[in-house]
Amino acid sequence: MRGVYRRWSVYGTGCLCLAKPKGWRKPTTGGTLGLLLLPVLLAAQDYTLEPWINPVDVYAGYTLTMRINVHFTGGKADHVYFTSLSASGSGIDVKPDCGWANPDCWKIGGKPGLWNSNPATSFDVKVTPARGTAPGPYAVDLATASLGIAHKVRLPIRVLAVPATPRRAGLPQKAPPLPGFKSWHSEMTDTGDQFCDPKAKYGFGNERDVWYYDGAYVYFQVYDYTKKPKWKACAMNVANQYRDYVQGGGTPGWRVFTQGLRRAYEETGDASYKNAVAALIDRSAFAPRNGDADDLAIRETAYLLRGFTDAHLMGVAVGAARAQTAANYLIGMADTLFAGPPESTNAMIHEAFFDGILAEALIYYYDNWVKDPRIPPTIRKLCGWIYEYLWDRKSKAMMYSPFPPNQGYPRHCESGCREEERTLINLVVPAYFWYWSLTGDDAVRRQGDEMFAHSLDDPINDKGKSYSQNYHWSFAGVRWRTGK
Repeated sequence: MRGVYRRWSVYGTGCLCLAKPKGWRKPTTGGTLGLLLLPVLLAAQDYTLEPWINPVDVYAGYTLTMRINVHFTGGKADHVYFTSLSASGSGIDVKPDCGWANPDCWKIGGKPGLWNSNPATSFDVKVTPARGTAPGPYAVDLATASLGIAHKVRLPIRVLAVPATPRRAGLPQKAPPLPGFKSWHSEMTDTGDQFCDPKAKYGFGNERDVWYYDGAYVYFQVYDYTKKPKWKACAMNVANQYRDYVQGGGTPGWRVFTQGLRRAYEETGDASYKNAVAALIDRSAFAPRNGDADDLAIRETAYLLRGFTDAHLMGVAVGAARAQTAANYLIGMADTLFAGPPESTNAMIHEAFFDGILAEALIYYYDNWVKDPRIPPTIRKLCGWIYEYLWDRKSKAMMYSPFPPNQGYPRHCESGCREEERTLINLVVPAYFWYWSLTGDDAVRRQGDEMFAHSLDDPINDKGKSYSQNYHWSFAGVRWRTGK
């Protein structure tokens, strides 16, 4: 009814003021009815702004994504208006992004904002310094309002100059023989025989089997190495069943494997393999948003970037901007993950094999599509961080997660918390050999050698997945390290 004030309006000064609803007029009826029409003061609920994903380093000319959580303390959501969003220096573009379905955010009363249907929600802020922006520290300032309650948040950023592409100084230094190579070679064939069956039937809900981590691609690489036809037959068997599995789309983001499909297409010219890759990059779980800025989605975003790269190599139409968005997300994640000692970072989660999957996707993109100058320094930072904080130089094993058990965020860990495991090493160590092959940085090569020498100290005898995860990327690592 008209005689009731509908809400409080709370301003940044903390002053509580009454906002009259449109068409309100002073009640004229006296007595009991007049008492009933006295204003009822309804307090607006407060809300919080919390930086959730907060990488700091951004290269001039490229985009960094940060995420802000919004939480309404009263349990009921309302709209949040972005009253101002700016950077502390000139030449830095900042804009809100409310998700893949609405990247420009809603226009509420002509202003950008967040249309809340949930008391806890979030939005992104995209930061893009111009190529000529001077390196140095800056800040992004965001001001919001909801029901008259104003809040501000300041997000620090640091603009970096785009690095020069690293080059070797002269011929590569001759390296000693690769330690652990004999074990790697024998496990490749002897253990691989346990899982190579050209007539095997796979259930794609069973992630302990050899198809996981792209068994088709693994077997194609064994064939290339040995030239024995049985390995190609096993590769085609996995590729055929996986192709049929993904054709319907909607594949979970952690099951996106495109390299084996690409190779099957190259072997046969059968367009069904190309169509399966197209289905994965367009209709798998994270495909509509080209990945995610949240490091909880490292694996899914990395698989998409690798899928975009394979699609490009196959002639499937995929916009370069989609791939760069995924690369931007991964580089931003790396900036958060490798910012310092583990518990000083704002990482939502940190697991060693995620680091390796991130590195592989960026390197695959760099080598096969775009030589993004941000990627080599990102890989160098990753290698140094892993050796410092995840590699145990006494036990010669890699820590699964650097965090203690913790059900909350950030620094979440449910299993493998500060536990060591060697089956992860070959998902990570090729990054060391790639960086050495690119730059000649022998310190990185020595660290990689130390890890690779112990990658198969624990035998692979339990499941096909372990075999595939050891050999999916290590062929490339051995090639970078030995030249063959």
